[in-house]
Amino acid sequence: MKLINQLFKSPYFYLIIILLGTFFKIYFLESKYYWVDEIYTIQQTSGLTLDEFTEQFPENEIKNIQFYHDKLHLNSAGLKWKDQIRGIASAPNFTPAHYALLTIWQRVYGDDYIDYRVFSIFCYILTLVLVFLFCSTFFKSRVTAWLIISILAVSPYIHVFIQEARYYILWIGIVFLLNFIYLKLASKGNKKWFIWYTIVGIISLYVSTFSALLIIGHLVHLIIFNKKSVKYFLLSLLLIGFCYLPWFYSIIANIDQIFNSLSWQLNWKESQAFWEPLAWQIFGFSHSFFNIESHIWGSQSVMGGEYDRELILTLVLGVLFTILIIFSFISLIKNHNKKSWLLILLLILPTLFFFYFMDICRNSFISPTWRYSFINMVLVIVVVGAFLAKSIMKEKMLYIFIYLGIIAICIYSLTVVSSNKCWYSFSEVCSMNLDEANKLDLAEKPLVITNFDHWMGSLGFLSMVVESNSTDIDILRVNSKTANLNELIDPKM
Repeated sequence: MKLINQLFKSPYFYLIIILLGTFFKIYFLESKYYWVDEIYTIQQTSGLTLDEFTEQFPENEIKNIQFYHDKLHLNSAGLKWKDQIRGIASAPNFTPAHYALLTIWQRVYGDDYIDYRVFSIFCYILTLVLVFLFCSTFFKSRVTAWLIISILAVSPYIHVFIQEARYYILWIGIVFLLNFIYLKLASKGNKKWFIWYTIVGIISLYVSTFSALLIIGHLVHLIIFNKKSVKYFLLSLLLIGFCYLPWFYSIIANIDQIFNSLSWQLNWKESQAFWEPLAWQIFGFSHSFFNIESHIWGSQSVMGGEYDRELILTLVLGVLFTILIIFSFISLIKNHNKKSWLLILLLILPTLFFFYFMDICRNSFISPTWRYSFINMVLVIVVVGAFLAKSIMKEKMLYIFIYLGIIAICIYSLTVVSSNKCWYSFSEVCSMNLDEANKLDLAEKPLVITNFDHWMGSLGFLSMVVESNSTDIDILRVNSKTANLNELIDPKM
């Protein structure tokens, strides 16, 4: 027993698990379909609007596929950095800092398709450090922090978004840095921490507008437990708001355009019960620890009442992990003072209820997609990890086996997720694009004729281009009003 206790107090044990999880992320980085959201990232990073980006591909003119690849490789496209930044600054979205940072990464590291995902891996490594920093400070235990980030490193659903060329993992990192600074600010009241909070708070909002939900949690917590510091905190918030005001104005001025771009979230079915969005989010929390379905939409089928052998196991594991999560929160409340456990709840609840009310008011289905609950999934891992660490340090064998079981299930889930190229994407569209790309690769000097009337338009078509490995493909983008294709293919006809 003494040997086991020493093993679980050693950072090297957890480091092995972290390295294993990191291996999966790097080794299988190219195994996932490069779906339309990632093409959108490249388009946004270019600083061009969608129309401007699409206009780069001439109509009624045959071009080799390499021409299309060159336009997607921004360094080859001859774009100036200041023009990219100016374009990003003029395009309303919720995550402008991510694209701005990618303009630097693209120039320093590279602009190949995989390089955008490598940026996410880079952010993941920094995030592990920042989560460790927060947890070791909050729980006053480095062992607890090591155990938490070991679970985070092999969490299968988190793994999916770490491998994606999107903003999610960057947002997690900056939010946990902000949380760490808040801990220092709330405990010491030193003015330098208010300054750092202001700086990082501004950055966090530009990384994701939804950071405001976490900042609201900090404000409420400070009002309850440290009224003396509230005036300095309000000054900090005033400066944060002032610096974010230009972008907030841009969002409000273009709110119709933004909501139109989010219309895919609406009306997945005629109506939903008041409890459904909460049930979706809570069921999603359990998927921080397992994903044994052959496709993400398998989980959606469970919630929709469809079952087969695979999905019954998903339901059973979902219930078991939900019970573990509930016990972990009960332990948090029983074994920590009110100031500590209420902070965790105030970080989780604003996001949970915001998306709940958005779904109820708009009949949208944000909660079922789970990616918007990304920050809450990480916080759930923090709470569960802390519960297990406390029990393991008391040399309770049951919890040692539970922890090892979780790691085993997570690693198995990583193999499931990594083995399916279309695991997260819309499976029918992904399979169709991969099938088309494969046929083109096998064909002899094929000509692709398109008017970009594809799923998700030009970006959907470009995701198929990215998946093609052949350079011996010609593409003819035609205008929908073109009367005679033969003249474009062979002028002599």
